[in-house]
Amino acid sequence: MSEQAVSKQNYHALSAEGSLFFAGLAFMDVNAVIPVFVFTYTQSLKLAGLATTLDLSARIISQLLIGPYVKSIRNLPAYITRIALLFRPLPFLMVPILFSPLANLTKVLLFLAIYGLFFLGDGLVLVPWTDLLGRTIPYHLRGRVFGNQLLYGGLGGLAAGYLVKYLLDQPSLTDAVKYSLIFSGAGLVLTLSALAMLWTHDLPHTIAPPPKNNWHYYR
Repeated sequence: MSEQAVSKQNYHALSAEGSLFFAGLAFMDVNAVIPVFVFTYTQSLKLAGLATTLDLSARIISQLLIGPYVKSIRNLPAYITRIALLFRPLPFLMVPILFSPLANLTKVLLFLAIYGLFFLGDGLVLVPWTDLLGRTIPYHLRGRVFGNQLLYGGLGGLAAGYLVKYLLDQPSLTDAVKYSLIFSGAGLVLTLSALAMLWTHDLPHTIAPPPKNNWHYYR
């Protein structure tokens, strides 16, 4: 594909990927849905607070780990797609867990492990994703990509938030049913965001050898 064709296709694909990703995250809002879920099952404010810190800490750790190797990845679109397809469907795992005979505390601890893994995967994608954006999208269109993500992702997030509120307000549904539907919605939309990366392409670029000493990267 020509550079112009790659730029055009990536513009739409990255806009769609980010929009779906932000919409999917609304089902697992770290400031609302997740603390309520954790407190509902454990009545523990400490665990609810822990959940709110996992996303940031997990992202930072994985970004630091992958950072030195980004320039060594030969096929960024394939790498990003594989990692996204591995980690973004993780919320689906909560469905069998919620209906299992496990203790509520165990269910929440398993969720926190899944939640942390999800954001570890997001951190592994974020730095290469930014590199792909910078190389294939002209500078005057990069702001539009982020703007599209915020606009359409925000609209999707509003719809997701309304659906979450509707489910939580249904007295006829058990907590397991409510949250299994919420996590299924998150898994579905987030998986679609990963699939959007299948339409991205890269431009020819220099592949650097893997660093021999990672400390040079952090200096």
